[in-house]
Amino acid sequence: MASRKNILIISILAFLLNSCSTFNEFADKNLNGNNTKSDPNNPNSYLSKVSEEYIINTVKYLSDKAVNVVDDGQRIVYYTRKNKEAFRFQNDSLILPPKGQRYEQKEYLKKSYCRKFLRNFKREGCGFVALKEWTVNNEKYSNWPPRKFVGLASDMDNIITDYQKSEKNLNILNDRLSLGVDSNYLSNKEIYYVKISKKDKRFKYSLPSGNENGAYDGSWIPGGRTKGGIREAALIGSEQIKYKYKDMQSFLDNFDKNNQKRLK
Repeated sequence: MASRKNILIISILAFLLNSCSTFNEFADKNLNGNNTKSDPNNPNSYLSKVSEEYIINTVKYLSDKAVNVVDDGQRIVYYTRKNKEAFRFQNDSLILPPKGQRYEQKEYLKKSYCRKFLRNFKREGCGFVALKEWTVNNEKYSNWPPRKFVGLASDMDNIITDYQKSEKNLNILNDRLSLGVDSNYLSNKEIYYVKISKKDKRFKYSLPSGNENGAYDGSWIPGGRTKGGIREAALIGSEQIKYKYKDMQSFLDNFDKNNQKRLK
């Protein structure tokens, strides 16, 4: 049974959010007194795969980078420039609107932060790790989705260097890239590392909104960094990348052969 304190919190939350019924239903579901902790066995805990420590550190990190933050001692709420709630931190959980209804980060983070963040990608380019099984083995798709997630080139290079120095310890790729699989799963997979040059005019970069296909429920969090600490952007123009079913080479041919290597 929920405590009086939890019932009071839910009542206040429902009152404050009554202008947005969809968000109310989502928030009530995740703040019902029993689901406020990150519980990997609880499907109603939205960020069940993200540690509370990581959430807390992210909220602290964003506190001076946001346009408007209100902390009343019980919750920390981030608002957009138009005073719309973007997300909130409450009871050790991060509460986001449903996917498809999230604001662009430029709407609630300072312009100076967004410019500096994206400037790094313009200066360095980006990189990504591709598993053949995840990339070309679905006959329903013949091109990348829009706004594909990519990592900052230097961040990705550091991970690949550590992986190679470790005699190809797959745990490094799995943990640092937040792949979310058992490392044994990777043991018999084809894995490639591909970089996209800063000079490649096909693409531009944007801060992820959380509405992208790659923003998995239970993993994505605002701020532009992954759980593994990689600076991450949405690749604008990624839908141009086409390939043939089960033909990994047709995918790799979209990129400079000097900027790709097989990891496993």
